[in-house]
Amino acid sequence: MKVVFFILPIIYACTDSFDCFSESSRFNCNGEPCLNNITELENFVKITKNLTMYFELDTSNITMLFELKFCQRFAIVFDYTKINQLNKTYDEYDITGKEIIIFRWVETYDNLYVNDNIGLSPTSFIYDEQKVGFKNWHILGYAIINETIRIKITRTLLTDNQNYYQFNKQTLDLGYLIIYNKEGIVYRNYNRGVITVDLYNLASYVEKYEQFTDQGHTIFLFIFWSFLSDIGIFFGRQLKSYPKYAKVHGMIFLFQSILTYIFAFSKIEYNKLKIQEIYYYDGLIIAHFIVGVLILSFLVLQLMMGMIVKNNLESLNGSNKIYKIKRIHFYLGYFIYLITKAQVAMGVHIQRPDLLIPFYYFYVFLFFSKISIEILYHYEVSIIPRRRITYQYVELDKNQIYENLIDKINQNISRNQLVKEYQKLNYIILREAIYDVSDFNHPGGQYILERITGREIGRYFYGGYPIQNLNIKMHIHTQFAINYIETRYLGDYRNDNCPLLYYEENTSQKDKYVWKFEQYIPFGSDVGLFIFKSHFFQVRQFLKGVQWFGRYFYIKPFGTGINLVERPYSIVMSYTQSAILKRQQILDYFKSQVIEQDYQAYIPKQQIILSNEINFVIKKCDFSNNMSRFLHCTGHKPYEITGPYGFGLELDPLSDGIHYAFVQGTGILPFLDLIDYLLRKAIYTILHDQRSKEIADCINDNNEEYLTTLGQDFQLIIHVAISDIAHFYGIPIIQDLLFICKTFHLDFFDIKILIKDRSNIPEELTAYMVESYFDLKYMKEHIKFKPTKVYVCGSPQFEEEIQTNLFDLGIPKKYLVIV
Repeated sequence: MKVVFFILPIIYACTDSFDCFSESSRFNCNGEPCLNNITELENFVKITKNLTMYFELDTSNITMLFELKFCQRFAIVFDYTKINQLNKTYDEYDITGKEIIIFRWVETYDNLYVNDNIGLSPTSFIYDEQKVGFKNWHILGYAIINETIRIKITRTLLTDNQNYYQFNKQTLDLGYLIIYNKEGIVYRNYNRGVITVDLYNLASYVEKYEQFTDQGHTIFLFIFWSFLSDIGIFFGRQLKSYPKYAKVHGMIFLFQSILTYIFAFSKIEYNKLKIQEIYYYDGLIIAHFIVGVLILSFLVLQLMMGMIVKNNLESLNGSNKIYKIKRIHFYLGYFIYLITKAQVAMGVHIQRPDLLIPFYYFYVFLFFSKISIEILYHYEVSIIPRRRITYQYVELDKNQIYENLIDKINQNISRNQLVKEYQKLNYIILREAIYDVSDFNHPGGQYILERITGREIGRYFYGGYPIQNLNIKMHIHTQFAINYIETRYLGDYRNDNCPLLYYEENTSQKDKYVWKFEQYIPFGSDVGLFIFKSHFFQVRQFLKGVQWFGRYFYIKPFGTGINLVERPYSIVMSYTQSAILKRQQILDYFKSQVIEQDYQAYIPKQQIILSNEINFVIKKCDFSNNMSRFLHCTGHKPYEITGPYGFGLELDPLSDGIHYAFVQGTGILPFLDLIDYLLRKAIYTILHDQRSKEIADCINDNNEEYLTTLGQDFQLIIHVAISDIAHFYGIPIIQDLLFICKTFHLDFFDIKILIKDRSNIPEELTAYMVESYFDLKYMKEHIKFKPTKVYVCGSPQFEEEIQTNLFDLGIPKKYLVIV
């Protein structure tokens, strides 16, 4: 069978509804709306891009529905033999076939001329003046809407007239000829051909690509968005400990997004004629189409943001400015997740309503599993046992690398030296343990690991402090992160050079780190000395050396129902009662020996070595959920105090050169023990030089090596910014050291003071005051020599400003120490 189509433009088209001309005898609509009469049939063949034939057979009849565009006339030829162009007029063609059906429109719908002819001889288009319709075919309905034409016809498979085509074969040949008008793409007979149709086994003749697209749209998109998307989210959210989590997450969604676009646009391409009249379909189909278009639009934006976030997270020069895009990516991702779930449900309802019940059971199981995983992710309480990383075969040498690193850390080798020596190893210290995070992709970005390599990270890990110069908000890591970090354990940081706490080895009480708040001594309206007492620990009141300066403890309330982030507080041993008494005795002894030269003066006594008390100077910060505010405003007694931690001021006996410090308010506290040490060093040096070693040793009951500890060129220059004299902590120690250095021409120490309220300033300190803030101009004037170290300690904003100015001045990061 062969079909020929002659297609000319539609002059008038229905735009509001389907119409059929029931007043004409040649239309058999049976009084029903044409919308019902021209619905699609079960089988279809796409003859050309703009022409599709649907058909259906029963035991005695065949029904055919033609759907085409931009057509004013067309013809189909059954049992096609040939099509020859006789001349270049519109209406004269040699169309030879067993049976021909011709459709033609003129200026109004009532002038639909239809003719079926026997094709045993050359035939051309003619007007059917009788207007009696087909001889064997019957029109069930037709409609023109949005430049799309549908014509539905039917006839018996076999007829009594043997001159007509008999549908008694399994296959038939359709010949077609399509003519477009001058405004169309194809003109006259340029689009013609033959197609063979298997009426009883159509599947083998439907285009394989179209069939694959239709099945892929149903099967693959169901798998992608009802299951695979959950795996992608699981990798991106709950498997952040997996080194390649971001790549797996991205590849899953990139893969399924690309295939989604392929299947979706292929489906749209093959059904664009139906889409033009989509609003005549069931409401669920309309909703499925609209939601699908929204998903395709959002996926483009989501993929772009995902690529931006991924590149930023993997870059060592990344920035926290990407967090806004990351947050949008997060919420948009879950929005897409929810609407795709609804989209899949609508698709199942449309395609396989018989599977709705098991499908919804699957959804219930899926969401229950997802909620369970989320709960475990947030409230996991089991701690993974700490286990040393081990390597086998060719990686055995890594064990030796780890051993060397741990030994050097415990020998107090400087962080800068270790980071330089182990450039391919990203190690961190959390409390007393060392971890390797070299192959870990930090969810916040690799640039964060670059900033914390070699540092004790408890203050950041537990959310007590933001990472300096990154503008990153404080973040409390989950138990999941705590469990993961234990899998990267290398060894212990023994902190042997700071044996501040002493306890019996057989102490086994679980609450041995619990200290009782004992006393508060105010220094002002918002600052005071907090004294805690322990039943298990003894605190060494005097430590030898300089390595322990600037170390800190973590403090948090002990007890249930208190949700406060633990924060680090520096040791200030120079504020203990024993240290104050000893310092006063040493000053009196120095005055008698050198200034008054009363050689029979009182010799300093040995002070208490151990005490069950520990103290911290803490300033009250007035914002919610804050540890210092809790300490100042509540009568809570038990606290968990652990430490000491960190590397402090990173000093050793051989430290030399100029050490600058930029501090703000309580930021001077970590330096007071060093200032106290420099005071004793200055006194000992003067006594040793002007009197004798025996006289000098009277103040050295701790066997300090004052003459050799810290090099001859060591100098500490502190630039301090304070609001008033009441917030100038350690001022008596600073005054005494300044007086001795000035009187005896020592250059151990210098200070620059920027103070807002200058009332009650001691006269001897006025010479050390400055007018300018610590901006870039100030630093250019006061950092005249190459520093050995530059310390920064203050509020996060203060630290960020100082670091920015230091970097602009050309001070390398390796010289910078955040205290």
